[in-house]
Amino acid sequence: MDGLHGLLAIDKPLGLTSRDVVNRASRLLRDRHVGHAGTLDPEASGVLVLAFGEAAKAVRWLQASPKTYETDILLGVATSTDDAAGDVIATLPVPMLTPAQVEAALPAPDRKSTRLNSSHITIS
Repeated sequence: MDGLHGLLAIDKPLGLTSRDVVNRASRLLRDRHVGHAGTLDPEASGVLVLAFGEAAKAVRWLQASPKTYETDILLGVATSTDDAAGDVIATLPVPMLTPAQVEAALPAPDRKSTRLNSSHITIS
């Protein structure tokens, strides 16, 4: 077994895709056989696990593992792209929310989507 074998946890910064990180690692290590265990959007930062050589066999189990996501949400602001990257096109007042109201608005694990739009949350 020649080459590098193992897992590497990368703190992916904002602005890069998971593929960008894999490509950079591949160039630095001069190895085309670099994979990753999950995808983070360019607007997301966080841990991205890279796999090299024989460790790539573990990727399917890593992808099936439970994951935790954290986010900061700014209510009362609408942007041209419905995300933080867009230009602010409107602001609205937001009433004081209780922790129970916020919890009730969060998606259950089996829900398919959550849409944040200005000052309300739509969950389907």
